[in-house]
Amino acid sequence: MSPLPLLDPQRVAALENDAHARPTLYRTRTAMVAAAGYATVAGLLLVGFTVLIMGALESRVVMAVSGLAFMLGGFYVVLGCLSQQTEPPSGRTITANEAPELFRTLDKIRRKTGAPAPAAVIVDDAYRAALVEQARFGPFGGYRHYIVIGLPLLLSLSSSELAAMLTMEHGRFCARQGRFAIWVCRLRRLWNQLYSNLQQENGVLGEFVARFYLWYIPHFQAYALTFAREQEARATERAAAVIGSHATASALTKLTLFGRFHDEHYWPAYWRQADHRADPPCGPYAGLAEGYRQGERIWRSSRWLKEALARKPEYDDPDPGLSQRLAQLSQEARPTAWPRQSAGEKWLGVTLGKLVAEFDREWLALNRQHWQARFRTARQEDSELATLRLISPDTLENHQLWRLAELTHARHGSAEARPLVERVLTRQPEHLKARFLQGRLLLEAGEERGLDMLEEAMKQDQQSVDEGMGYCERYLVKRGRRHDVDALWARLGHYHGWVDAA
Repeated sequence: MSPLPLLDPQRVAALENDAHARPTLYRTRTAMVAAAGYATVAGLLLVGFTVLIMGALESRVVMAVSGLAFMLGGFYVVLGCLSQQTEPPSGRTITANEAPELFRTLDKIRRKTGAPAPAAVIVDDAYRAALVEQARFGPFGGYRHYIVIGLPLLLSLSSSELAAMLTMEHGRFCARQGRFAIWVCRLRRLWNQLYSNLQQENGVLGEFVARFYLWYIPHFQAYALTFAREQEARATERAAAVIGSHATASALTKLTLFGRFHDEHYWPAYWRQADHRADPPCGPYAGLAEGYRQGERIWRSSRWLKEALARKPEYDDPDPGLSQRLAQLSQEARPTAWPRQSAGEKWLGVTLGKLVAEFDREWLALNRQHWQARFRTARQEDSELATLRLISPDTLENHQLWRLAELTHARHGSAEARPLVERVLTRQPEHLKARFLQGRLLLEAGEERGLDMLEEAMKQDQQSVDEGMGYCERYLVKRGRRHDVDALWARLGHYHGWVDAA
C-alpha cells in the first residue's frame, strides 16, 4: 500500500484558489480541520466519561468501571496508533569537541533563523542535510530536533553551499513564519510519517481509529499543502538573506545534480568493480570525492541541467522544483566547479578523515560478503556466457537462448542484450521473464511502450512488482508524472487484491 496519502488534484487546486482568494477564512477552515485530528481522542474520552457518570449516578458499579475502562483503553489505543519510535535518527553523533567550527556555524544559523536548538548533530550516509523533528507522542507533542548531515554532502559541497542548505532546513522552523503556519506544517509531516503505520491491523478498536485517520489524513493534507508550499518559499528566502542568493542557488543546483550522480552513477560504478575484483580497491567514502571529480563531465553536462530545470513538481509536492527556486532567487542555473575546500574539510578538520574511515569500515563489514559473492557469480557467468557464445543462437534450445540473453544483459548491458531478448520473444511470445526484461530495456531507451509490457508482466507475476515498479517509477518521475505512478500502483492493487475495487 502507498506510504503516503493520495490527494485529489482537483481538490488541491480548488483549495489553493481559496487560500489566495480568502486567506483569513482559509486559515480558519484549516484550523478546524487540523483540530478534527484530535476528534477520535475526544470522542472516545467523551463516550467513556458519559458511561462512567451514568454508572456513578445510578450506582451501577459495573457500568462505571466499564466506562472508565473504555475511556482509558481508548486513549491507550489512540496513543498506540499515533505514537512514534523515540529513537533518534541513525548515524554517527558528532560532538562540539570534534567539530567546533561546525557547531559555531550551526549556532550562527540558529540565531539568525530562530529555529530550535538540536538535541544532537548526526552524520549519516545519505545525500541530504535536514533538521529532523521527532515527536515522541505523535501529534500530541514531545518534540526533539536533530540536525542530520550526509557525509557525501560534507565531501562534495563548499562550506557556503552547505551552510545555505542548513539555513533552508532551519528556515522551515523559523518563528517569523508564524506559529500557526509552523503548527500546520508540523502536523502535515507527522501525519505523513504515521500514515503507513496506520494501514496495519490494530484490533477492533484500533481498526476503528486507524480507519478514521486513513480517511482524515488525506483530507487534512490537502488543506496543509498550501502552507507547506509557502514554508518552502520562506525557507529559500531565509537562506538567501542569511548566506546569500548566489551560494543558495549553487547549493540547490548541486544538490539536484550531485544527488542524481550519487544514486545513478557513483554507487553503480563502485559496485561494478566487484565483477572484476575480489575485494574493493578502497572504501566507498574514501573514493567518493575522486569519483565525483572524475564524473564532472556528467553532472555538469548541459543535458543534465536542462533535465533538472524541466522537471516539474507534482501537484501534491510542496517542493517547487529547481527552476522555480532559482527564479525566486533571481539566479541563473550555473553549476560551479568542484570546491577547492569542502565543507567537511573546513568545518571538521581531522575529524573528517576519522569519519570517512569509520563509515568505510562499517560499510565493508556489512558488504564484504555480498561483494565477494558478486565476484564469484561474475566469474561463473563469464564462463557460462563464453560457452553459450560458441554456439549459434539459431541452434540453441529455448532455455539456452534465454540464458544467453540474460547473461549478455548482465555482463555486457542493454545494447547487446536487446536483439537476443527479441529472439526469445519471437520464439516464445509469452515468456514472462523475457517480457519483463524487454519492458525494462524499452524504458531505458525512453520508449513508452515499456510501461505496458512491465505492467502486464507484474500482473502475471506478483513477485516482480517491487522491482518492476522501481523501473516504472524512475521513468515516470524523471518526466514529472508521479501521478501516473500512483495510478499504476492502484491498478496493480486492484488486480492483485491489495485494495478493494472502488
